[in-house]
Amino acid sequence: MPLPARAHANAAASRAPVNPVAVLALVLGALASPLAAVLGPVALAQLRASGERGRRAALVATVLGAGWTLLAIAVVVILVRRG
Repeated sequence: MPLPARAHANAAASRAPVNPVAVLALVLGALASPLAAVLGPVALAQLRASGERGRRAALVATVLGAGWTLLAIAVVVILVRRG
């Protein structure tokens, strides 16, 4: 019995390699690095062009990186205001 078309699409997607930049961005985001805010969008652009997996990791990394960047800016502003 042949598989439905959707099953073929899912099987093909599960065999696609994971984008290494997306993984690196996610690791950096988990380690509180603002670099994730840069590498996440880079990975998303690569994913659109290559068909690799890792979109969710790149999105999470982008959000984490942006959050850490905002937190770092807030800390610097607070420290500068205290003089």
